[in-house]
Amino acid sequence: MCDFFLLYSCLKFYHGGFEALPTAFQSAVGFPKLKNMSSESVEIMAYSPGRFPILVARFPSGELRTLYFETGYDPGLSKRVSEEWLIENAIGRHSFVGLNPPDEVSISGLGGYAERLRASSEDTER
Repeated sequence: MCDFFLLYSCLKFYHGGFEALPTAFQSAVGFPKLKNMSSESVEIMAYSPGRFPILVARFPSGELRTLYFETGYDPGLSKRVSEEWLIENAIGRHSFVGLNPPDEVSISGLGGYAERLRASSEDTER
């Protein structure tokens, strides 16, 4: 898996990003169904407070996925999680903040949303 992230990072920053990946490779790793969703919205169910927020989002398909700062909140690099994991692990053990009702955010706006969370987290630490 580490080789994949190294490959992805190189392509993203030096060769034009996701579109530079061969189509067969995109299909093999399951990106196509998440790639062209930038105009759609997700519901942010929870987030980890702090400098590099992790977002837990419910996608239009109903899937719960975690999105990370390190991947630029790219849905293609998100990880599928369960409702049980969200409640017992993220919120229960790791101090994620659950949102009820969830915040609705466009997929293209996930980075900005996380940045606002980070800024508000820094304000409360001062």
